[in-house]
Amino acid sequence: MVSCINLSSGSVLGAALSLSVTTMGAGILTLPSAYADAGVITATLLMLFIAIMTVYSVDFIVHGVEKLGLNSYEELTRELFGRKAEEFVRVALISYNIGSAISYLVVTGDILAPLHPILSQYVSILLTPRHTLFLYWMLFVLPLSCIPNLGSLHAISFFAIISTSLISCMVVYRYFVPNSPQATDSINNNGKVSFVGNSQANAVAWWWGTNPLLAIPIFMFSFDCQSLVFQIYAGLDNMRRSTMFTVATLSLIVSSTIHGAVGLFGYLTNPTDVRENIINNYDPTSDKLFAVGYAIYVIPINLAFVLLLFPIRDSIFILWYGYSKASVATHVPQPKRFVRIVDEEERLEHLALLNAGNSTDVESETLLHEMQMKKKYYNDIETISMRDHLLVSISLSTFSIAVALFIPNIVSIIAPLGAVCSSTLCFMVPGLYRWKLHQLGISRYASVLERVEVIILIAFGIIAGVVGTIVSIIEYF
Repeated sequence: MVSCINLSSGSVLGAALSLSVTTMGAGILTLPSAYADAGVITATLLMLFIAIMTVYSVDFIVHGVEKLGLNSYEELTRELFGRKAEEFVRVALISYNIGSAISYLVVTGDILAPLHPILSQYVSILLTPRHTLFLYWMLFVLPLSCIPNLGSLHAISFFAIISTSLISCMVVYRYFVPNSPQATDSINNNGKVSFVGNSQANAVAWWWGTNPLLAIPIFMFSFDCQSLVFQIYAGLDNMRRSTMFTVATLSLIVSSTIHGAVGLFGYLTNPTDVRENIINNYDPTSDKLFAVGYAIYVIPINLAFVLLLFPIRDSIFILWYGYSKASVATHVPQPKRFVRIVDEEERLEHLALLNAGNSTDVESETLLHEMQMKKKYYNDIETISMRDHLLVSISLSTFSIAVALFIPNIVSIIAPLGAVCSSTLCFMVPGLYRWKLHQLGISRYASVLERVEVIILIAFGIIAGVVGTIVSIIEYF
């Protein structure tokens, strides 16, 4: 089946799946609680809005890359806003991604904990669930943490998406076929559906939940994938803004479908007892379906952790060397040359549209292919040694597991991170990139709609960041 699908290192589908996997980790398991916080309809609308804004934020980031020839948050920020802004973005990027990586290991611990009594019978050294998590990390997660190339993970991303899809199907199935006695539906006088099971009526909030503002940072975190955009773009066979827009669109369609299924049906199944981590609502010792589900879900969780290490490593390498494996993709050998190639590509694309169907169109496509080959210039000066790669990878993975072993719950990480860093890095900063390119005359807005998109991104990032931070602090601290 996989052989029939193009999942090669630089393929659009492979890149889209890898980008999707970054949103399939810890965040997706908190979505039912976000539905409980916001209400079903409000949560769905909010989720779709954030998904659309995520696509545009990715597009604006790549537009900045192509207009400046700089392929990292740090380089773009330094060029457009100066050194102080660069340092702020660097600290936010590293702390945010490390926090996200830790949350994925926390979820892994939640998954393995119910299986600990069984495993400890065969492995005597596993005295506590923490021992089980540590052993699993050492045997499986740590080796994957050292993989140097993102493209080599595309095929694994396919299986990770399949695994996540199976989990979402299990959540939906368990709603229609409960593991407990059959539930019956009724509609109360307030217009809310009541699900009655085990002699207890459970009211579902359709429009307004218990704390709608708390759902904002959770949804923002759940769709975070912008930090991996630079690495995905650098690995594409066809490094174009239009190609990356397709990658982002495909990725968010996949993510939104799975997120919506897990969030909606996870909440409807447990409307008055939605755990911070929805998988804790299903007991694998009594529910054989989720005993399998628990084992399956470690695949996307582990891959999401490994993928997050790429932007963290690159941020550290930029701090050490002044470049990273992703940023050198636009140094061919100089960023200005990369910009000239992009400008020539845009001219040829415009010419190809004007001469569609003519021989000139074929010539333009040939020239566009040649432009892509020029972008793939091998920079043998700016390189990262395998020794440094392993040193940083092992250190980051070890630090993450050390912290994860002592984190009490997952939402206490996700909500503050989503409010502070996701709003800044994933929405406000990409909008500011596009605004600054227009202000400097480097790239004017293509339309009034693009101007509106920029305003919405910046405003949403600021408002969501402030509101989400306040709500998260009140709720968890």
